[in-house]
Parts: sequence; C-alpha cells; structure tokens
Amino acid sequence: MPKEDYLLKFIEKLNRVITAMMGFREKGFPEDALRLADEAYTELLSLDLLSLQSMTEAEFQSLLETYNLNVSYLGYLAEILYQTGDTYSQLSDKGKATNFYQKSLQTLLFQIGKDKTFSLEREAKISELKKRIQA
Repeated sequence: MPKEDYLLKFIEKLNRVITAMMGFREKGFPEDALRLADEAYTELLSLDLLSLQSMTEAEFQSLLETYNLNVSYLGYLAEILYQTGDTYSQLSDKGKATNFYQKSLQTLLFQIGKDKTFSLEREAKISELKKRIQA
C-alpha cells in the first residue's frame, strides 16, 4: 500500500506541475514554467533542464530505457516535455522548442512500445507534435 500511495502522490504532483507550467505561461511568466520543468526533470530523471536539452536522440532513448518508467510516468514526462517546448516557443526559441517537441514525441513512441493499447489521445498528440516539429 505505501508504494501505491507514493506512486499516486507522485503522479498527482506531475499533474500539478503541468497545470502550473500552463498557468505561468498564460500569465506571462515562462521562466517560472521552465523552473518547474527543471525541478520535475531533476526529480524524475536526475537531470536538469540544460542536460536534458543537450542530449542527442540516441542518448535520450538510452535514458528512457535505463529508467524504465511505467506507462503513466512516460505519459506525464511526454506532457512536461511538450509543455517545455511550448514555453520555449512562447519565448521565440524555435530550436529549443523543437528539441523538446522531439523528445516528447520520442517518449510517446517509447510509451507505445510498452503499452500496446491504442489511445486516440496519444495518437492525436503524436500527430500534433509531428506538425510542430516540421513547422
């Protein structure tokens, strides 16, 4: 039971981070959104924002495989990566935005490999990410 409580509390925390990031961006404080993302990456992956940003696709794939996160955590990680991309987009940094959109897409594709169930929501997000990356 304690392990289940911890997992549920951590998922709730990740959900709050995503909501707060969106709120900060909406109110015109994208730097605060990035600070929250940095904290989430540090707690979830033991990496800061800059380290994650500088990772190649192969290094990030290796990271996903090493941490072996469950399907739920992968979904939240993908969303935080997506929100980070949106934050950089708001700051007019297309390069960094695309970098995080690619990592979000990579995470969702990795999630599909672990979770064989079809998700219309996930497929829509994948389609949206591909459009943003190509833009």
